[in-house]
Amino acid sequence: MNALRFVALFALALGCGPTTTSEVPAANASGVGCGSGCGDLKYCDEGSCKDQRDASEGCADARECKGGRCSNGMCVACVTNAHCGQGRHCFEAACYQTTAAIGQPCPQGACAAGRCSQGTCVECVTSAHCGPGRHCFEGACNDTTATVGQPCPEGACATGRCSRGMCVECVTSAHCGPGRHCFEGACNDTTATVGQPCPEGACATGRCSRGMCVECVTNAHCGAGRTCTAGRCG
Repeated sequence: MNALRFVALFALALGCGPTTTSEVPAANASGVGCGSGCGDLKYCDEGSCKDQRDASEGCADARECKGGRCSNGMCVACVTNAHCGQGRHCFEAACYQTTAAIGQPCPQGACAAGRCSQGTCVECVTSAHCGPGRHCFEGACNDTTATVGQPCPEGACATGRCSRGMCVECVTSAHCGPGRHCFEGACNDTTATVGQPCPEGACATGRCSRGMCVECVTNAHCGAGRTCTAGRCG
């Protein structure tokens, strides 16, 4: 029995017996096994070395991506601003310089101006960003000297009056001075004749009906023995 045991041990020492090693074999020229790694810009997948994927290509995990980041099944350049380095920010999984010009896409804080509105860099959000004598309109600073008929937010017009998004000369007749009235944003002399357009109080007769100056509204305006018909005394 001792002699048989000695023969078996001797055979194992010579490599003649079975092996049970779990060591992964080293990769050959085609990367099979990946035991020694795959090198730069490659990853090991089921024993074979494969090229890492560019941003916007599909991925199952981060090792498949060149940047080492996989988000929602896609390779991405960044997930947070920390991935982009100093002076850069992450927006929609891509890195940008934090000096985005007006009109370029932005998250808050990514613009050179420091102002982002509805996903776009803007010069201003409020008129306080524009300085004295200027106002903010649709993200841009403008001189507060917009003339009648030009677009405006409240306070942007040289006249100081804005109605329905346009600079106007007047909003009420009080803006026009004595003897004048305000009609559709413009000041007019209060001497409109019968048949001319008017708001109440703009007519020389002092009578306005359905937007037109009239001689009369009731018979009382016509005097004794006369009647008012269609705005005229007869």
